[in-house]
Amino acid sequence: MSRGEAGPAAADDGRAALERMLVGVLPAAAPVSVGALAGQAQIRPFRRHDRVLAQSQDPLLTLVVAGHLGALRSDPDGHQQMITIAGPGELVSVLSLRPGAPPVDLIGLDGGTAALWPGDLVMSLA
Repeated sequence: MSRGEAGPAAADDGRAALERMLVGVLPAAAPVSVGALAGQAQIRPFRRHDRVLAQSQDPLLTLVVAGHLGALRSDPDGHQQMITIAGPGELVSVLSLRPGAPPVDLIGLDGGTAALWPGDLVMSLA
């Protein structure tokens, strides 16, 4: 393995760190649910202006692991409004998991990493 490549041990460390972060964010969650979320997370690095989640996508629960994301909602005229900024350890897209909720775009405000989960997975663990 060349320098800079992440091997299985690095992935395990990342999952363990994600699990610790989830315990802090979801203190009432059952350990089995936290483990399932940590094991099934889609880890997505992002840069400034990257679209992490588009309004047209299925809703995803998103945990900011590092960096900052802005949540943008479009009105019927197409104007976008930033409704929140989330930093490390903060969840976004929670309301968009609800049926009929207005969707949001998640845009990188700087470089970072997000962990994402499909809404149906999250709801099945609730």
